[in-house]
Amino acid sequence: GFSTISVSAAPDTSGNAGGILLNTPNLKLDDNAEINSFSDGKGNGGSIDIGTNVASMTNNSSIFFFFFEARGGNINFNVRDGLALFNNSKITAESSGNNPGDNGGNITIKGNPGKLNWLSLIDSKLLAQANRGHGGVIDLYADKFTISNSQIDVSSRGGFNGSLFINSFRLQETVFPQRQPLGGGRLLTSRCSSFSKENLSRFIITARDILP
Repeated sequence: GFSTISVSAAPDTSGNAGGILLNTPNLKLDDNAEINSFSDGKGNGGSIDIGTNVASMTNNSSIFFFFFEARGGNINFNVRDGLALFNNSKITAESSGNNPGDNGGNITIKGNPGKLNWLSLIDSKLLAQANRGHGGVIDLYADKFTISNSQIDVSSRGGFNGSLFINSFRLQETVFPQRQPLGGGRLLTSRCSSFSKENLSRFIITARDILP
């Protein structure tokens, strides 16, 4: 078996799913462990709020919202030191609803206060996707951000794609390894680079003393 912390809403209900508030000095999820909120009804997602000094997720562990007929919820990580995801672990806030308002949820990972010291995403996923609604927002604040063979996705099948913000002094590896590598030097010399079409996702790097 595996360990789970879960709140849910039953089918054919209209109430919102509950939230989860977790504060602990150290958080470790391993071997398919889960923290989740999901709904088979029409109510919207609540929030998963986690405060910790250091956190690790390994071996298919997950923290997620999933809603079949409603908006996704929000996942907020406040980490004083660092957060690492390894070996097919994931943090997701998704909606498969068929209504235009069934948007993906939002994922925020930041320090307490400001930026966390390090964030590692290795063979893992951060997802805020939607089916008919808009994609969600993923907002990351880390002094050092390392990513390898991983996926970050805020897309939508039927609505506008969401937004991705990465605020990091040291970004290692490419954010989308399977696509054309992003030239960091070109971003810094142009001082502000982002897509303007509203149906495209936004990828923004904020570096020390260089702002749009």
